Amino acid sequence: CTQVARSDRAAPWWPTPAFADAPACQVRYSIGLAGTFKLHVRLRHEGLPLPGSPFDLHVVPGAADGHASFLETPFTPVEGPLLRGVLRTCDVMGNACTTGGASVKVSASPSVEVNVTDQDDGCYELTWIAPRGELAMLMSGRMQR
Repeated sequence: CTQVARSDRAAPWWPTPAFADAPACQVRYSIGLAGTFKLHVRLRHEGLPLPGSPFDLHVVPGAADGHASFLETPFTPVEGPLLRGVLRTCDVMGNACTTGGASVKVSASPSVEVNVTDQDDGCYELTWIAPRGELAMLMSGRMQR
């Protein structure tokens, strides 16, 4: 581990005298999957777990990404020429988003109005009245077709 400057205040995970004179260490990790995990940290030479280890990690999905998102429900006729589909947003790692608020803009060819309704759960209802054509979505600056 890399030594870092130690604070005058003891961190909550330095509760025992056995670690009182030990240098502080910086731990780095990367997780691409959303979920709940346990992070086990051991001191390399002694093989002892760091007090408090394992630590609970709660990883949530990142911002919606246009390339990873997909139509969860294909466009189906609702009433007459009205079509409805559901867009499932995912972050760049493919984790399904669980909240709304993404910037979703939809264009269709031939040019028609597409209504986008945020379901506040990572899904967006798309409705449009038009003959079948090509649909492209721009989300957070990335295009999905």
